Amino acid sequence: MLTGFVHTVHQLYIVRFLLGLAEAGYFPGMALYLTYWFPQREQARALALLIAAIPVATILGAPVSGLILDHVHWLGVSSWRWLLILEAMPAIVGGVLTYFLLPSKPQEAGFLTADEKDWIRAELGRACDSLSSSNEVQSVGYPDSLASFFPAAAYLHDSSSGPAKQACDSVPLNARAIAKAASSRDIACAFGSSLAMTKRDLL
Repeated sequence: MLTGFVHTVHQLYIVRFLLGLAEAGYFPGMALYLTYWFPQREQARALALLIAAIPVATILGAPVSGLILDHVHWLGVSSWRWLLILEAMPAIVGGVLTYFLLPSKPQEAGFLTADEKDWIRAELGRACDSLSSSNEVQSVGYPDSLASFFPAAAYLHDSSSGPAKQACDSVPLNARAIAKAASSRDIACAFGSSLAMTKRDLL
């Protein structure tokens, strides 16, 4: 919203920098939040639905943005300023409501019954125990301490007939799951909140 009130280049730089600081932790935080509610086998699907909201928001928001730019010139203020101000309001209101209404964990959710909370806790605990007891985890050449910085990495399955040429079919949120699924020959990791997928053939 503050971008709609800038008048100099330096003000624009400062405001956009502050916006970047505010937004930096949003996607990693959402990815982490999903792990509190979904067992590992369901996390990729939940994260995919979250990512799918991005193009949906673009499809729905673009006509609204065009309408504001074409018709909103209230109080002698340029339409591009109104665009930034008006479209920031839902995000601000939603952020405040989320802080007060969204439970941090299933145990704090007032809309769940005691049995539902126990079921979610049991499912998450079972998934954690299964992962810890797995004997199929293999190292891929980088330490877990480094991999833990990229919890949203994606991978390609191992291919016995040559370099893998398949698209990633899952986005694990655990570094050990990445090590388990990847091979020393064919690995493609996508790092960062954008989840951009980079294919590599390691011969």
